[in-house]
Amino acid sequence: MICSSVKPYGLEDMERRSLVVGLWAGPCSRRQTRRRVAGRARQRPPLLETHALAVKAENRLDRSPAIRTMAARDATQTRRLRSDIFFRTGTHSMPTVLHLENDHLQVAIHDDGSGVMRDKKTAADWTFNAIALQDWGKIMDETVWTRGERNYSDYYGGRFQATAQGDRLFVRLFGLLNEEMGRFTCRVELDGPWVVFHIEDIDERLPSLVFPPHVHCDSLIIPSGLGSWKRQDDQTCRFMTQAQLTMRWFGGLKADHDTGYMAVYEDGAPDAGLYAKGLRVAPAWLKSMGRWSKTRSIRYRGVSGGYVGMAKVFRQYAQDHGFFRTLKEKIEACPAVGALQGGRIVSFMQSYTDFDFDVLEMLRPFPHMARRAKGTNQLHVELSHADVATIIREAKELGMKRGIFNLRGTFHGGYDYAHPEVWPPEPALGSLDELKAIMAEDGDFVALLHDNYQDSYPRTPSFPKGVIRTSNGRLMHGGFWHGGRCYVLNPWGALAFGKKNWEQMQVLKPRGIFADTLACIQPYEDYNPEARMDRAGSYEGKLATMRFFKEQGVVLGSENAGDFGMYYMDFLENRHTRQPLETPPIWPLVFHDAAFCARYPGGNTTTVGDAGQAEDILWGYAVMWAAGNMDMWRKNRDAFRRSLFVDQWHARIALDEMTHHRYVTEDGLVEQTEFSSGVSVVANFSNETREVEGEAIAPGDYVILE
Repeated sequence: MICSSVKPYGLEDMERRSLVVGLWAGPCSRRQTRRRVAGRARQRPPLLETHALAVKAENRLDRSPAIRTMAARDATQTRRLRSDIFFRTGTHSMPTVLHLENDHLQVAIHDDGSGVMRDKKTAADWTFNAIALQDWGKIMDETVWTRGERNYSDYYGGRFQATAQGDRLFVRLFGLLNEEMGRFTCRVELDGPWVVFHIEDIDERLPSLVFPPHVHCDSLIIPSGLGSWKRQDDQTCRFMTQAQLTMRWFGGLKADHDTGYMAVYEDGAPDAGLYAKGLRVAPAWLKSMGRWSKTRSIRYRGVSGGYVGMAKVFRQYAQDHGFFRTLKEKIEACPAVGALQGGRIVSFMQSYTDFDFDVLEMLRPFPHMARRAKGTNQLHVELSHADVATIIREAKELGMKRGIFNLRGTFHGGYDYAHPEVWPPEPALGSLDELKAIMAEDGDFVALLHDNYQDSYPRTPSFPKGVIRTSNGRLMHGGFWHGGRCYVLNPWGALAFGKKNWEQMQVLKPRGIFADTLACIQPYEDYNPEARMDRAGSYEGKLATMRFFKEQGVVLGSENAGDFGMYYMDFLENRHTRQPLETPPIWPLVFHDAAFCARYPGGNTTTVGDAGQAEDILWGYAVMWAAGNMDMWRKNRDAFRRSLFVDQWHARIALDEMTHHRYVTEDGLVEQTEFSSGVSVVANFSNETREVEGEAIAPGDYVILE
């Protein structure tokens, strides 16, 4: 982290400020240099002497080649020194060009783009840096997943020169060797406890923009996965957007872990992400369809209560802005959603097809050698309809009282084979009547079908209809799954296929649908002349698909999470895992009572009994149980029965808000969560007995406090 107290070359504050301001004008005469240091030319430091000599050398043209070479070398050295000054001075004191104040905040913006936000409630000052890392390119490639990792060749340290007129800043961005990279304006306003930056009129010369610069803090809170608390600085640099981020905000904490700030993206959020290097994180803005066409807005405020306080501020923000709906409201609108209140998900993998080109095209060994023994380029049936019916019956006999049966690989060709045209069901699994009987589960049990409205495979009759085209006209390719290489659908095209599929599925009368990836993948652009779509339109298309299925009165689930879909989603299957002091449960602190969550099997890091569900107890998650084949089911039936205690606990708190979380011990191996009904859980993830509030908690165990 750059420290503002560093005094390079022994310069005093006023002298350093004069020097840095002078550098904005680029090369200048010796006389101008003397004037800028306020009459102190005779005592100028070595840096200024070097600068003056270099300028003099540059201005003399009647030089020999050797002397011209020396002059060029001196000028180059001077430019390096100029750049060094900016990095060494960091958040040095600069003239204030804009000052705003209300009952909550006092904000000052300086002429180098740095600034200070004082939160009057906590008396905390939050300093915006003078330098923001800028990407040389547009940041996001036109690929299915964002390239997050950035290296030194991807970015440069951008510096700013700002002037103000009213509440509007006029900003110039400078790059290496003081080259002007572009200009933009920024309108700054106070909105209660928030300061809002509206970034406008962005120069088309800029392929992307990172602004405002990062805020100095001692640790970072990032809503990624379960939640991320970054406490150690390093030199890793990455870009993150939707898919890596689950919510549209980030924050930072001071050393007390209580006083913090947070920033929430607003206008232009689909065209945004964050640029982070170590503990330095700043908003990154992207062009839309190759142009800067709209305002980009982000709001900052101070918070107290640490990461819990941030989560609660964003929870209220989500409610106020219409993308939060409670499970109680969702169950009232669709009673079948209540099947997961004290229930669990049993996930069936019925069939799949593996292909040789998986190995050949990707130059990798076969992912599962057992599959290779079965043969490739053919369908593998793992669970027939009769097998599924048997497992459902036995699960109930073992004590399962309610829940969801999620059928994957049910349609022709098996799992991830024929999207987006999946009908009819795979005949090798059994008869249509057998499948109808499974789908007829009622009351507290819901059987639903897995589908996908992101992927399209070349083997489907309509391909490439609905597939996104990149700016160079290519079809956007996606991941490499069981069915081979897929391509990415425009969400509006996917909606058309979804409506068609749903109409065909009505013979089965499904009470729910699992729309794989719908709630989590980043938005895309489509340059197809007949279906042009920006990233905001991509979100709108995904929301339209969610809305369509909810209008059918069914249960809707998806993979992982994204805040944009939380008004519609009923349950989410995720990959949340726990790391001591690194993964506070940010997601359930915001959305626990907005959608049921369950984790894919294999995500457990501890064992309770032998079911491995301590995290589910702590976070208030439902169990997700994999039934990959009959052998797997039979081997784990006793564990299934022993794990049913989680369902009983889940029934108590499934509709509660998670109100608090804390690390009870300094090593982070004992954690506590609290719920709005007044109950609390303390879980011990260490390998020794720990005592909390008079309760001895065995390794891998937990206690419930009433």
